[in-house]
Amino acid sequence: MARRRYPGAKSMFAKDPDALPFFSLHPKTIVGTIIRIFMCVFTLVCMLLMVLAAKGIAFQWIAYVRPLAVMVIVGCTALLILLALFKRMPSTFLKVLVPGVLLMLAISVFTALYSMVSHVCSLELAPEAAMNVNGHPLVIMRQCAQPEQKTDENGQTGYVGHIEAYKYTVRVPEAVEGVSYAIDGEILVPVSGTWNIAEEWVDEDTFHLYIDKDETGVATGEITVRFSKGETTPASEPAASDMSMRNGNKPYVSPAATHQVYLYRSQSYIEQLTDSIYLLDTQAFPRVYCVYPRTMLFFVRTDVRVDGRLELDAYVKMPDLRVTMNESENVIKIEPAEETEGVRGSITVYLNEKASALSAMPDEATPGEATSKEATPATAGQAE
Repeated sequence: MARRRYPGAKSMFAKDPDALPFFSLHPKTIVGTIIRIFMCVFTLVCMLLMVLAAKGIAFQWIAYVRPLAVMVIVGCTALLILLALFKRMPSTFLKVLVPGVLLMLAISVFTALYSMVSHVCSLELAPEAAMNVNGHPLVIMRQCAQPEQKTDENGQTGYVGHIEAYKYTVRVPEAVEGVSYAIDGEILVPVSGTWNIAEEWVDEDTFHLYIDKDETGVATGEITVRFSKGETTPASEPAASDMSMRNGNKPYVSPAATHQVYLYRSQSYIEQLTDSIYLLDTQAFPRVYCVYPRTMLFFVRTDVRVDGRLELDAYVKMPDLRVTMNESENVIKIEPAEETEGVRGSITVYLNEKASALSAMPDEATPGEATSKEATPATAGQAE
């Protein structure tokens, strides 16, 4: 039986008079029905999470929910438009070409937005660790503060980031009567990348280590050891526990075998200036920590009184924590186990008291500003 044609069927955007409205859940297009149902259910779930957060019960990763909701709705709408174009193309060639080109464009835009949103969300108040204090489950939440811009020796201004690197240093293993020596410099090379460190004895009394190949562009430094006659210089300080001997655990020996130098490697970092905050990892930001009681496994109670914050400078690791609890008053205090440079403050959780007010922590708070705030609800990002 010949297919019935309707007026305008040969035009690119012909409308089938038998098709239901574009956003209806009509069964003629199964894919469209699935997309519409998913979009509606997802929107309702997001609304429910927002209502619970306003009532003091926040989803741990709610910081991702808000931008994700927008991206999902926009993405579903784009898919519905592509599906409509596919259904309305007059030929198979156009059915593949036009929606296909638009789909690739949409994927590119979505990927770029996702990368940016993921970075922004990782700086929001996010669950970082969990603990249980006498049967009371708690969640440690982290928020990143805006880092300070710095100016290097060349006058360039930007944000300082760290690249994981190896640090090479040398030791003179033993003293020689009547011989003194001086060690100058160190070498820093990135953990990832291709580079090579070369060595040479310039003469019997001068040893030189330098970088003769660097495809990373960030390796830096050189080492020079000079021996001379004079007052006896003691052997170098013993190697630290984090230092490993290189060169096959063998020393570099001078041509006449009068001097020996050992090469060691340890973990370090290379500072790199960048003008884009999106190129920094989470550790590059000053961080502010608070603690909230956990409920229903994936939610935190933000209506509980929480006083104080822990402040950590950039690239400072979370120290060991000392947790004490007043059983009679249900008060938990969390503080660093010992004084640590770059770590300040303490946190007190009053399990039986309500927060005086619900207010979101500012997105670009400095550690000092965050500490002065009263208890605030958690808006969570990605747990680490």
